[in-house]
Amino acid sequence: MVSQEQANAPEHTVVVRAPLAVVGFWDSDRLAQVVSNLVGNAVKYSPVVSTVFVEVSASNGEASVSVIDSGAGIAAEHVSKLFERFYRVDVTGAGGLGLGLYIARMLTDAHGGRIVVDSAPGRGSTFTVILPIVSPG
Repeated sequence: MVSQEQANAPEHTVVVRAPLAVVGFWDSDRLAQVVSNLVGNAVKYSPVVSTVFVEVSASNGEASVSVIDSGAGIAAEHVSKLFERFYRVDVTGAGGLGLGLYIARMLTDAHGGRIVVDSAPGRGSTFTVILPIVSPG
C-alpha cells in the first residue's frame, strides 16, 4: 500500500520505519486502506519534494502506525471534527469529499482501536492508528 502511494506521488519520498515485525489478528485489507488513506493525505497536504514517514511500533499490548508529514498542519479548532463524515479542512485547495478520515476512523474502531492526531499550523501532522494486539483463539 505504501509503495502504491509512492508511485502515485513520485515528487515525494515515503519512508517506512519498522524496526520490528508486529503481528496481530487484523483484517489486512482494511488496515491497508487506513494506512493508504493516511499516507495519501500526508502526500496531498505536504509540500512538493518532501518526505512522509510511516513508523510502526508496538508496546504494552498495542501496535501503532504513525504517518508523519511536514505539511501545513491543522488548527486546533478543526482537530476534534476531522473524523466526521464530509468534514474538510482544505487550506491547500487539494480537494476531496471529506470521507477518507471518517472511513479510516470507522475501520480502526471496527478493529477495537483508535486513531489520534497531533498537529498544529506550520508544523505538519502526525496521525497514529493504535490497535490492540490480539492473537487468534
